[in-house]
Amino acid sequence: MKPINVVWLKRDLRLRAHHAIEAALNADQDFILLYIMDPELIQHHDTSLRHLQFIYHSIASMNEELKSLQSRVEIFYGKSLDVIEHLRQHFTIKSVYSYQETGILNSWNRDKQVKRHLDAQGITWVEFQKDGVIRGSEKRGDWRKKWYQKMKSAMPKYLVQHLGSRLIRPLSQSSLALFNLPDDLRNKLQSYPPLYQPAGESYAWRYLNGFIQERIKSYTYHISQPYESRKSCSRLSPYLAWGNLSAQQIYTVIDNYEFEKGQKRQVKAFKDRLRWRCHFTQKLEINVHYENQCIHPLYEDVYQNSSSQHLNAWKEGATGIPIIDACMKALIETGWVNFRMRAMLVSFLCHHLDIDWREGSYHLARLFLDYEPGIHYPQFQMQAGTTGINTIRIYNPIRQSQQKDPQGKFIKHWIPELRGHPEHTIHEPWKLNEMEKLLFEITKDYPAPIADVGLSGKRAKDKLWGLKKSYSAREYHLAIVDKYVKR
Repeated sequence: MKPINVVWLKRDLRLRAHHAIEAALNADQDFILLYIMDPELIQHHDTSLRHLQFIYHSIASMNEELKSLQSRVEIFYGKSLDVIEHLRQHFTIKSVYSYQETGILNSWNRDKQVKRHLDAQGITWVEFQKDGVIRGSEKRGDWRKKWYQKMKSAMPKYLVQHLGSRLIRPLSQSSLALFNLPDDLRNKLQSYPPLYQPAGESYAWRYLNGFIQERIKSYTYHISQPYESRKSCSRLSPYLAWGNLSAQQIYTVIDNYEFEKGQKRQVKAFKDRLRWRCHFTQKLEINVHYENQCIHPLYEDVYQNSSSQHLNAWKEGATGIPIIDACMKALIETGWVNFRMRAMLVSFLCHHLDIDWREGSYHLARLFLDYEPGIHYPQFQMQAGTTGINTIRIYNPIRQSQQKDPQGKFIKHWIPELRGHPEHTIHEPWKLNEMEKLLFEITKDYPAPIADVGLSGKRAKDKLWGLKKSYSAREYHLAIVDKYVKR
């Protein structure tokens, strides 16, 4: 059988600056580029069709480039271990190259199972560090210093055309037959809603270039505003989440670009957020149970509301609080809102509806086109106030709406029922009197609010701060800080 190496693609869907590809290029054997759609992973609660569509179209973009080299990324549909064993029946696999993945418990268990199998077969699996996240690190120590070292380290220098010297030709249909994508899934993947950010490496570079050349000028000024931030933010998060670009690539471009005078503050703010992204991913790398367990055990039962009616209203954007509903509808349609609006959605669910964070975390994971487990679960718990160490942030959605969307542009864009509302009541439409309703021809389609945010916010504040100040909570505090927070 022909000896080969395998480059196993996961959340690193690009052809450039790819350490695993570089290693395969420098090895003695030809190699294949492999992506596995594993039903055991994609059927989990955190995965949605939009994620798979972004993956599929990212790979399609890679294959368009590889066409001239008469090769492609092979997509297999099946259990990861079965796919690798199937390949082993057709080839002599010498080595597998990939990036380390900071994922949920499902992907971690998959990797451990595959590692045991490869070891038993005498196959070497080489995993490369991703985005400055350090595997096996139990404490933060000098993590920040190491992150900067990683960002400034040498990147692979090969050209895409170099791949032609090592990539094997596409596998035969007979070797793929057992693991072809089901026809109904393939048909769904081939479509792509126009309001999603376009997938793939070339689009990632277009967004990056557009940001550094123009949009970064208003970055910090509009970062928290739901309407303006859709253009002033970098919008690189989906490309980072699925690896169309790496953090190191972005950092290097930013670090070497000659910005106009007066943009130092904008550049620093963006670089800081690039680092914070890895900082939160490191938390999940330390403790995979961020997904479904409160980091501080005393907060396990802090939220008591089990109303499916309230939960569904939140999920559907029908809470009667305009900014909350507009954010949810924007997410449903486009897969993106800015960080402040995400934090407010979590705060409203937990603090104002008193619903456990786990009831909403998978829902938002499925909606976020840029879903990254290492960001999602640590951030969700931080905003829910269940870590016991972070400042408790209870957002008043009315106040946030008035400050961040004062004219209601974002609200009116996503909630057609409110487009006729005057500016002075767009944030609290229930305050419109009967005469004003007639004057402005207001429809009655928009629901009444399901929470009094003044009362619910005070109740949550008293409960969370009371627990945080308790002696039992303080007992856990130092241990949590030592493990998850840089001193």
